[in-house]
Amino acid sequence: MHNLTSSTGSMKISETVGESSNSRQSTDGVTGVRNTYHEGPSSGQTVLYAPFSAPDIIDQALGKNEIRFDNGKPMLPVIAVNDEKKAELESHLHDKRLSETYNPTHAINFINEVSEKIEALKLKAKTDPQLRDMPDDQLERLCGEVVREQYGSAKFDRLMETSRKVIRSATILKQMEIRSNENGLELSKLTSKLDKLYVLGHGGAGKDILSGTQDLADKKAIISSKLLSKQFQEGGLPKGFRDFRVAACYSADTREPASFSPDDLKKASEPKYKRSGFLHLGRKVMERQPFAQSLSKSLVDDGFTNPVVTGYHGAGVSHGANGHKAQRLPHANDLTTRSSLVRERFSSDKT
Repeated sequence: MHNLTSSTGSMKISETVGESSNSRQSTDGVTGVRNTYHEGPSSGQTVLYAPFSAPDIIDQALGKNEIRFDNGKPMLPVIAVNDEKKAELESHLHDKRLSETYNPTHAINFINEVSEKIEALKLKAKTDPQLRDMPDDQLERLCGEVVREQYGSAKFDRLMETSRKVIRSATILKQMEIRSNENGLELSKLTSKLDKLYVLGHGGAGKDILSGTQDLADKKAIISSKLLSKQFQEGGLPKGFRDFRVAACYSADTREPASFSPDDLKKASEPKYKRSGFLHLGRKVMERQPFAQSLSKSLVDDGFTNPVVTGYHGAGVSHGANGHKAQRLPHANDLTTRSSLVRERFSSDKT
């Protein structure tokens, strides 16, 4: 990771990156890149649970942690099923850290170059009778704008935004922690009142599976709601644990929503029934329902008391925008909204 340190108002970035997950960030006024500083423990813990060890799990965990990083919150750990799955996920994490996509060297060099140019202009301005008495924050902004124009404003903005994203992602990947639930070591620590458990994976409307890849037909990395519940049961999760959240796409949907209107979301989450028997004249049986609802029922069947499973309408946006997690509807002009506005909770009385 890169240790982002402030130097007389402009940003200089060294080749070492902050490694503590309990850190907060303050934003530099010129580059917009954040510094880290220590943050105390929160009242409850939130964890990410990986039912499988596919490479996409690392991407999803990165996306979940980006907004937390921006908001100065500690990184969420990823809990693997056991030691073997932990080793596999750590291998994927290692590969991701070494990939060219998340190599921060060029981004660091660019931001340091900008900082040096700004510092040089500030020193020169101190010899100008019209500028030397200007307040430091105003002089900083003025010099920053001059440097921006030297690069070309559009090119500068594009390079700066890309550099920020690369450094942020590289920092998160460096801080990301994979924990093993071997012998129930991690899940057994969760409490029923304060803690949250996010389940990672890909999903589809009305599908009773989560997948480790976007190909839901890939049988090498899928899990049903019943098997997921069994993982929790056998993995030592307390039976009184309540707050389950399924981060997969369409986890609150039986069918893809036509829009994000309340009526369309209600229709999307309603189970689909069919008639059994000859000529379909028998009793109604449930054919499809949201994965979150299926998981809620499976948890109750496995002895969990009053579990609440939160699902989300629409497709999840891996890397949220404007400081919030987001959902979108690809088939409806790519409509996008905050995840918190289109979530639905399923409990035992809805199964």
